[in-house]
Amino acid sequence: MKKFRIFALIGILNALTGVFDPSISAEKEAILSTQKNPLQLSENLPKILIEAKESERPLFLVFDKFRCDNCKIVKANNIKPFEAGVLKDHFHWVGIDKKFSLSNVYEVYHVPSSFIVDHEDISEEHIIGAVEPAAFREMLGSPSKTRDDGNKVMTEQSNSKALNSSEVPTDNSSGGYREKDICYAHVGYGPLKVQSQSPFQSLRLGLTPRSPSTLTKNSFEASLHETWVNVWSFERGRDRIDYESLQSVLTVKYGITDTLDAELSVYDRRRFGGVMDSFIEGFHDTLGLDQAGRDEFAKGDFAIELNSYKDQPAVTLDEGDKGVFSQNALFTIQHNITCGTKYFPALSYAFTGRYGEAVDFEDSYFFDMEVSVAAARRFGSIYGYLSFGYVWFGRDDVMGIKLDKTLFSLLCAIEWQYSPKQSLLIQYLLSEGAAEDWRDFSYPSHEVAIGWKGEIFRGMVLEIGLIENILNYENSPDFGIHVGLVRRF
Repeated sequence: MKKFRIFALIGILNALTGVFDPSISAEKEAILSTQKNPLQLSENLPKILIEAKESERPLFLVFDKFRCDNCKIVKANNIKPFEAGVLKDHFHWVGIDKKFSLSNVYEVYHVPSSFIVDHEDISEEHIIGAVEPAAFREMLGSPSKTRDDGNKVMTEQSNSKALNSSEVPTDNSSGGYREKDICYAHVGYGPLKVQSQSPFQSLRLGLTPRSPSTLTKNSFEASLHETWVNVWSFERGRDRIDYESLQSVLTVKYGITDTLDAELSVYDRRRFGGVMDSFIEGFHDTLGLDQAGRDEFAKGDFAIELNSYKDQPAVTLDEGDKGVFSQNALFTIQHNITCGTKYFPALSYAFTGRYGEAVDFEDSYFFDMEVSVAAARRFGSIYGYLSFGYVWFGRDDVMGIKLDKTLFSLLCAIEWQYSPKQSLLIQYLLSEGAAEDWRDFSYPSHEVAIGWKGEIFRGMVLEIGLIENILNYENSPDFGIHVGLVRRF
């Protein structure tokens, strides 16, 4: 009985302590409030802005990302605890995940990033990374700072450990090329836009080097790429391929949403005699390399002479076959699956349709379709890219030569960003053989490109590359030059 009285007295004292100690009662009330009615982050910023103007209450805005460790820390240690319960009615709470166009508006270059925004959508405070709860409470409770002219300013508190373990920052210059790139954490300037230039593969739709970088909503990108290659293959008494080609590609890309963009490209391909013959022969002589029969023919010749083989017919093209030999239009939809995390790469996929005309096909008009997948991963100042493409062709013959109905391609690229606005690249493109059962033309082509990319003006990137063949010299370009100019708006 005495024990019961003691326990009852202790209970009464605890209850009275809770009543007369406001700090404890407020804490308990906040904990109970949070448990019964947990704080929810709204994703509808336009709606919340309207409500904020009506209530004249500020907004708490946090940018985070799925699989971001520090984003989870912010939610678990800062937003969900009882402190948020006490202040939850003082703010309108908003969480932004995949609305990357808003990331550009608020100049978010790291996640997590948290803002206090007044009801007029003016930032008062900005905190980067997963800071301690005390710093978080101070930000919520401190009044906005002002300059002498009365305008509000933004203050930053950062945690270096949080920054190192969350998203990698991009170039912070406003209006830059990568400012409109939602996957800056794992994507640099991307691979050189060089398709296969091999004799048969170049007649058809091939893998366009891509990266998971996509435009933000309502952004545009325009580009022009020129690829000039010399093609040489000679087997005495059998085949001779001696020509040059110029591929011109004009592309316009538009961001439909933050993770989906549409791309329209127009291709023009023309062939002519060997303008680079003298340079290539001189280069071979300087390095003591074999001319492989080049010096047996006049410089500047244009000739394609293929002897028949099994069921494949003989083919001869001469000076009268110079000029434009292929014109087509491509339409591509690319979807960005993820921009990656600390451990996982950025991923995207794309669907491409091509409709065009080629003078070498019996039925000159055709339609091809491709599906491709791209991945990108950053390792310090190095970016790695990997792309796969698979194409279904509307035509399976050219000049009577039977071609495969499908084609598989693989691209591997490495980019070294040695300065904030310049990169060096090396890439390897493997394209499955195009001709059916016809010696070297049925074997894959192996093309290597090395190049440089640099932001020469704000929002404008120049790319320059050199193309060389390896492994299969009969079915690859001998040498090539690539130049491209890309502008984002």
